[in-house]
Amino acid sequence: MSRTTKILLIVGAVCAIGCCGAFALFSYAGMRIARNVDLDPADAKLTAAEIADYTLPAGYTEQMGMDMLGMKMALFGEGDLKSNQGETMTIALIELPVEGDSAEAASEAIKNSASQQMGGRINDAKTLEERKVTIRGAETTLTITEGTRSGGVAVRQATAVFTSKSDRPAMFMAMGPADAWDDEALDAFIASLK
Repeated sequence: MSRTTKILLIVGAVCAIGCCGAFALFSYAGMRIARNVDLDPADAKLTAAEIADYTLPAGYTEQMGMDMLGMKMALFGEGDLKSNQGETMTIALIELPVEGDSAEAASEAIKNSASQQMGGRINDAKTLEERKVTIRGAETTLTITEGTRSGGVAVRQATAVFTSKSDRPAMFMAMGPADAWDDEALDAFIASLK
């Protein structure tokens, strides 16, 4: 998967989560996000640290960060975005700018939007596993799905909703080819989220 494809996947997911269907807002946010993506690993690390404390799995580094209109996102992977080309699993942390009573509804919207986004980009998406995990001291459900991308490449996605350090709804997401899926890295990263 190319750098551009990864950015577009992330932009699409963030837009779907933030916009929840408003086409005009979707277009506007997509353009704004594309202009505000920061590929500086130091900035990505700062953005991620505002969402949760974490320890990256061996070989993973901060790749990209975004902080726009209160929405924060950080992307982690092996190598760099230019050389990775979608050959390994990529991990993301996303935080939405909502608080209080709307947090529970937003958390559910995050989970549903991520599932819809995967179904829209991946053919024949099926749930492989749902299991309880603890993120930042609270139990949540990790959902792992698998499907195929154009060309018949099997891909997986894992998602879990949690509460960020700012008490806002946030989501953990991992994506990558099924043959390069790294359960140990996934579990280690989730366990490290504080």
